[in-house]
Amino acid sequence: MTNHSTARVIRVVSFGYGHADAPEAEITLDLRRRFRNPHGDPTMRYRTGLDEDVFEDVLDTPGVRDLAAVTALAAHDLAHAVPDSITIACGCVGGRHRSVAVARHVADILADGCSRIEVEHRDVDRPLLDSTTHGITPPLSDVGRTCGFAAVSAEIDAERAAQDAKFGEQNWPDGTGGPVMRFEADRHRDACQHLAAHGGPDWRSILLEEVYEALAEDETARLRAELVQVAAVAAAWIEAIDRRPTDGAESL
Repeated sequence: MTNHSTARVIRVVSFGYGHADAPEAEITLDLRRRFRNPHGDPTMRYRTGLDEDVFEDVLDTPGVRDLAAVTALAAHDLAHAVPDSITIACGCVGGRHRSVAVARHVADILADGCSRIEVEHRDVDRPLLDSTTHGITPPLSDVGRTCGFAAVSAEIDAERAAQDAKFGEQNWPDGTGGPVMRFEADRHRDACQHLAAHGGPDWRSILLEEVYEALAEDETARLRAELVQVAAVAAAWIEAIDRRPTDGAESL
C-alpha cells in the first residue's frame, strides 16, 4: 500500500486561458484546438466537467483518452526521475469543460500508481466566457453529430424567401452595442448561470442570453459570430420541440 506521507506528489491543475496565463507546469496540455468544445452545446454550456455527462462527452471525443493515458504515463515516469513534485496543467478556453474533464481523467489514471495526486480546478467557478471568446468552430469529428440547421433549413429558407418577397432586400443599421445592452447581456448571462446551478436553464433563458450577447456587440465580426449562435440555439430549440410526443396538447 502506498505511504502517502512519503509518496511523490503529482499536481493536476485545470485552467482556462481566457481567464489568466497557464500555471507553471512540467507538462501542459493545450486542449483548445483539437477537441470538441461542450460550450457549443446549449445543454452543456452552463455546466462543467465535474458533471458526469459533460465529463463523458469530453472523453468520448476522439483522441482525448489516448492523450490522457500518454500524459499520465509521462508524468509517472517523470515523478520517479526528479526529486520534487511535478505539475500537469490542462487548459481550454474557459477552464470549465474540456480542461476539467481531462484533468479528472489523468488524475484517475495516476491514482492507480504510487504517487500522491492533488487535483485543482483553478477556473471552474469563474464566470462563463462568451461564445466569441471561444471562437467556436465545430471540429470535423462533429460532422453529423447533430442535425443543426439541416432539420429546419427548408422552413428557414421558405421564411427568408417570403421576407424578401414582401420587403425586398433589407440593409438596416445594426443598432447594437452600448452600456445598456452590455448590462442586459451580463444580467441574462448571470440569470442563465443561476438557473444552471439550480436545476438547469430553460430554452427561453438560453436564447435570451445569446440574443443579448449579440445586441451588446458593436464590432461587426463579433456581432456576426453572436448572431450565428442565436440562430444555432433557435434551431436546437426547434429540434427539441420536434422531438416531443405529438399526441396531446402541450403548453409552450
